[in-house]
Amino acid sequence: MAHYLGSDRSFYGLQPLGLDGKQPPLKQIEAMAAYYIQAIQTVQPHGSYYLGGWSFGGLVAFDMAQQLTQAGQEVALLAIFDAPAPITANQPSPGHSLKVLLKTVLWSTLPFLLDYTAIVLNSQRLKAPQHANSKRQQQN
Repeated sequence: MAHYLGSDRSFYGLQPLGLDGKQPPLKQIEAMAAYYIQAIQTVQPHGSYYLGGWSFGGLVAFDMAQQLTQAGQEVALLAIFDAPAPITANQPSPGHSLKVLLKTVLWSTLPFLLDYTAIVLNSQRLKAPQHANSKRQQQN
């Protein structure tokens, strides 16, 4: 993505606190967002901010935008990738979440199971003629 933004715009990736094992990781989205805001403001003290987050990072970026806006800073763009916006109308029921999880598991494991089955069947076919030939040789 940074490649497509061009060289006239800075692009930063933020790493969670605690990955180095020296500090405990943050456990609340609000705390993560505040930590990232502090990090970006060392480079750019004031907006306009362009924020983005992928998957769980999208939830953190959303909270960062909320905190920055409440502090009077401008958020020009909030891009959330592969995560639903954390608004009440967007929250799925537990049943719907389970259905999505099961579909995801099925669709991600089905190709593996088909490939594995094909490999097993092919290996049995290759062994079957050899096994039959050895039986014939033993009978003669």
